[in-house]
Amino acid sequence: MPEVDVYGTVQPHTLIRQHIDYGHWYDRQKLSVKEIHNCQYVACMNPTVGSFTINPRLQGILFAKPECLKHPNDLIRLWFHESSRVYGDKLVEAKDCSFLHKKLVDTAHKYFEQPLIYCHFANGVADPNYMPVKNWDMLRKILVETLENYNELNASMNLVLFEDAMQHICRISRILESSCGYALLVGVGGSGKQSLSRLAAFIGSLEVFQITLKKGYGIQDLRVDLANLYIKAGAKNIPTVFLLTDAQVPDERFLVLINDLLASGD
Repeated sequence: MPEVDVYGTVQPHTLIRQHIDYGHWYDRQKLSVKEIHNCQYVACMNPTVGSFTINPRLQGILFAKPECLKHPNDLIRLWFHESSRVYGDKLVEAKDCSFLHKKLVDTAHKYFEQPLIYCHFANGVADPNYMPVKNWDMLRKILVETLENYNELNASMNLVLFEDAMQHICRISRILESSCGYALLVGVGGSGKQSLSRLAAFIGSLEVFQITLKKGYGIQDLRVDLANLYIKAGAKNIPTVFLLTDAQVPDERFLVLINDLLASGD
């Protein structure tokens, strides 16, 4: 990378940015403008200096298709929702959550009605378009039917789909639909984190992969399980969710491998 000067800027980058923004440079000798035409930039990253991950904050907006954005206000509504997911879901202090919620609600109430939720199954699991949820009753009906289908094919889960639970399913589903999406679910034991994740994975036609702890299960066993996961998801191209609980981390060294997996997939 070019050297950063004493003013905190990178001059080559600044010159390139000036041309991209304005289409010209200045000749400092003749004090005139030079228009630059028919010029394209091709750039690449050096893989030897580390892994690069490009993570657009509001990437959920890219899920939307034309039928989701028929009016200008539809884009604003979607932006509010993505702001709640990207920023709101990361807050842990109650006062911070309340502050953000109040700011969003105060603004949203001027134009929209609740609920302000988007998901890939707003019109049913068979219609996987990123659309706004029309009302709680319709969302509950879709999730109840999906849960019944899940229970017919898997070990039965007895879930109470109250509003918070339905919102969590939509949040998890949105993350699973994102490229290389991952989430840390925080909550007391028995609050339904695994069950909601399994249901969200089922909605997205994703298989769930979990390690099985046994006596003497160590770091090498985890490497073998992760290798099998890579073969399943990568070589066989089977969409998969890797579900790991805190009880399945008997050795803190496990987290190093998990961090590598999330950072680069290696």
